[in-house]
Amino acid sequence: MGNEKDFFSAKQTIEDTHSFAGKNAYQWAHACRYMPDGFTYSIFTESRRMAYLYEMYVEAASLRSPGGKIVIMKSAQMGLSEFGINVALWFMDMEEEPALYMLPTEPQLGAFVEARLDHVIASSQYIRQGFSGETDGVSLRTGWDQNLNLRSAGLVDRISDFSASLVVMDERDQMSTESVAMAYARQDATRNKWKVLFSSPSLVECGIHLEYLGGSRGKFALFCPECGEYVVPEWPDSANRNHPNSVMCPSYDHELDKMNGKWIHAVPNAPYKSYSIDSFASPTVSAGEMLDRDDAIDGDPVRMKAFFNLMLGQPTVELKE
Repeated sequence: MGNEKDFFSAKQTIEDTHSFAGKNAYQWAHACRYMPDGFTYSIFTESRRMAYLYEMYVEAASLRSPGGKIVIMKSAQMGLSEFGINVALWFMDMEEEPALYMLPTEPQLGAFVEARLDHVIASSQYIRQGFSGETDGVSLRTGWDQNLNLRSAGLVDRISDFSASLVVMDERDQMSTESVAMAYARQDATRNKWKVLFSSPSLVECGIHLEYLGGSRGKFALFCPECGEYVVPEWPDSANRNHPNSVMCPSYDHELDKMNGKWIHAVPNAPYKSYSIDSFASPTVSAGEMLDRDDAIDGDPVRMKAFFNLMLGQPTVELKE
């Protein structure tokens, strides 16, 4: 009979995988998280191809300490809430400090915890074992002996009396200046003091747009086989009715390769990395859909603002009465 060490050990396999996974939050999530379809979390599958997130994961794992920050100005439904969850859990597990995850309103927070966070915890053996600690309604989950504080920006008086070394703000532009300041104050007695901010923008030079301008000003470029270089898609030139399922080179009538992209930073040596991502990179939105949404505006300034903020991930000037 062979040595006991020759037998397969699921526990040892999990521990070995977790050791490698500490590299960054993506590797951690790919090793530890299971999605509703039963597969591990991935940003490289055909149905969930969000390769644009990978540099953000790497950057989030290498923030300076103390005071590191990453800023993401985005269109809607780009996978950033999943990114925020993964970074928060990885941080608690690997950096061994508490975190704060903040959403704009209490109903949003409740839905987020019930539909997303609690499912993430329950669906993974490793995470579930780590989160065998304290819970308190929707405001607290305890994992790996660290608190994950969950708060809505709308209840400012509840953003107090706890510490959080990592602050994740999901939809930063819907949060008041007071709530943001209160969240940052939770970091005073901690080691890393990291900030991860992402949001669809609202107004020019306000909120997430102002934060974006202060950083590296990254934009996601797609490779143009005809031009032989990476090109940042532009609205409306990269959307063509004759090619509704393709993203076009804005200068020429060439199809860009959505499977081959990279980040280009205008100010690479800025004090922090900032990113701007729009629906041209989305795995679920086509250029034809973007054109249809644009047609539906029909001169309505409110629809126009929603299109630019949520579809193009760009800020707008303030509407005049």
